[in-house]
This record gives sequence, structure tokens and C-alpha cells, in this order.
Amino acid sequence: MTQNRSWLGLIALCACIALALALGLAIFGATVELAFARARMSPDDAAQAGAQPYIGVVTDSICGAKHETDSNRTSAECTQLCVKKGGKYVLVNGDKVLTLTGDSSKLSQMAGLRVKVWGILSGDTLQVKSAVVAH
Repeated sequence: MTQNRSWLGLIALCACIALALALGLAIFGATVELAFARARMSPDDAAQAGAQPYIGVVTDSICGAKHETDSNRTSAECTQLCVKKGGKYVLVNGDKVLTLTGDSSKLSQMAGLRVKVWGILSGDTLQVKSAVVAH
């Protein structure tokens, strides 16, 4: 009978340790998520920071609004390739072309897409604070 109690005690101890580890991991994950959430700016936060909304297609300064159709690349792939070659990300809406500055990884994800961007305009350069895909 004492051998059964020792096994039950061991199982209970392991269960408590597993529960404590799971709780600690959950707290750590929530803390990390909150830290990253503060780093991201929502459109509402961007508007409160004085950013204005702009709508257009994210492309590059080399190709502009028209990419070569015989390159066998999507607009996003062509944009990313042109930026690697030294081009800049731009927002095109009709005849209006604005050079985009900001988080290049975020701009890369938006390449080739119609987006709504919140930013601060200085001349023809738009400092991007936040962006979402436009519907």
C-alpha cells in the first residue's frame, strides 16, 4: 500500500510542476505579446499622432505603377526586386506618387497591394506610421 502512495505522490508532484511551468509560460507569452503590441501602432493611434490617411498601391520608384508584364513576376515580387536594386517603396494613386519611409519589412509585406496608409507627409515623402490592406 505504501508503494501505491509513493506513486500517487510522484504523479501529483509531476502534475504540480507541469501546471506551474504551463502557468509560467503563459505569463511569459502574455508579457511578450503586450510588449510587441505597444510597438505596433494602430490606425487610431496613428491618427491621434497627427498622421493622415492615404490610399494607393505600394510599388517601387523604378517601375512605378506599371511593372513589366513579360517578367513572369507578380507586382509584389517585382517591387521587392526593384527595392533590392536600390529603388524606394512608393505609394501610387493615379498621378500622385509618394515615397514611403518607415518599417521596410512592413512595406515589403504590402508590396503590390492596395493599402490605406496613415502617415506624416513632408513634400513627396510619407513617413508611414500604420498601414492596412484597403478593401
